Amino acid sequence: MAKLPVSAGNTISSDGDRKFDPIPENRLVDVVVENCEIREYAEEFRKQYNVKDTHEVSFKFRVQGGEFDNRVLWGSAKPYFEGDGSRLRLWTKEILGLDNFPADYEFDTDHLIGLPARVLVTNYKKRDGTVGDKVKDVLRAVNTVSEVDDSF
Repeated sequence: MAKLPVSAGNTISSDGDRKFDPIPENRLVDVVVENCEIREYAEEFRKQYNVKDTHEVSFKFRVQGGEFDNRVLWGSAKPYFEGDGSRLRLWTKEILGLDNFPADYEFDTDHLIGLPARVLVTNYKKRDGTVGDKVKDVLRAVNTVSEVDDSF
């Protein structure tokens, strides 16, 4: 028989779905990048929400330690790396612990997986009226070195 510990704030509903209290707004948590992928928006989604982009870069972060240990947080960025205001550019710099990219840097989602970071959490209202949490911003992990690994 499988056992599942249920800590304060986490419950399992009668239908078996996990229910979590959202991580509070503007909480900074330590995470690791569990997945990063370029995803295509479904045509229906683009039409419904008037989204002009066809793709996004989706980040899956796993909380490391603290009261929200092992929780998953999601974040996304437009698939553009140009410009100082690009979320993808800023988040990538923070995850890699860089102040500047080398001139020949080429973005690769695989280079981010497994790396530590800190994320700032924001809350939002879901379609069903409940409150969810997601990544508002990404900051470099404490003690991250600001050099590029030669494997890039």
